[in-house]
Amino acid sequence: MTPQKIFTLLIISLGLLSSRAEAIRPFVTDDARVVGRNLAQLETWVHVHSTNFQHWVLPAYGPTDWLELSMGFLHGTADHDATKAREYSLSGPLVQAKALLFTRVDSLLPSLALSGGSNFSGGFGALRPQETSPYGYLAMTWNIKKELLLIHANLGAVKASTYVKSTWGIGAQLRIYQEWNAIAEIFSSDPYADKDSGGATQVGVRYILSDAIQLDASYGIGVWGRERMPYWLTFGFRGVI
Repeated sequence: MTPQKIFTLLIISLGLLSSRAEAIRPFVTDDARVVGRNLAQLETWVHVHSTNFQHWVLPAYGPTDWLELSMGFLHGTADHDATKAREYSLSGPLVQAKALLFTRVDSLLPSLALSGGSNFSGGFGALRPQETSPYGYLAMTWNIKKELLLIHANLGAVKASTYVKSTWGIGAQLRIYQEWNAIAEIFSSDPYADKDSGGATQVGVRYILSDAIQLDASYGIGVWGRERMPYWLTFGFRGVI
């Protein structure tokens, strides 16, 4: 059997066996949903800009209807700060727990979830965090007209050795035609990053192949901060079994 056929069968199997793909990465603003009892989820995305190429892998598992546990890593290539030579890097693990507080559908009140985790300073290379940085945030999602429009908002903080920085984000997903959705967000600092990246925005498209499979493509750029993030492209995949 060829690799192409194996990949096709994997995608079909995911679509038949899964329930819903809930998470929102590679967007930074998270949603107030969890994967579900006894379901496993894979989030993976690439993040590309002028100085590095990042590949994130973040599997998750739902031991209960209200709890989601994740553990993943980052690898890729990046320019060394001193020599500017491109080198391979590995970073991790990143661990996270998300607890669903309650769910609302077509309501003026949002669904709520509470997330907490830490990006550990393991690994090597330029992408390795300088220090372990625990974080936490409250995620809110408004479901309007049976997911015609989803609005997400986050508010939280990341702790470094010498300071605590606040994080926030507002994002939206709008169904524009059948499986195609427009997505956009604005955020201040990424909880997964150990550096203060300032504020940035992303826009893109999300293709929902099934309730279990989602594909994303986006473009982002920094808009404020001491060191504005350079423009970047992301391509993401989510699947649940």
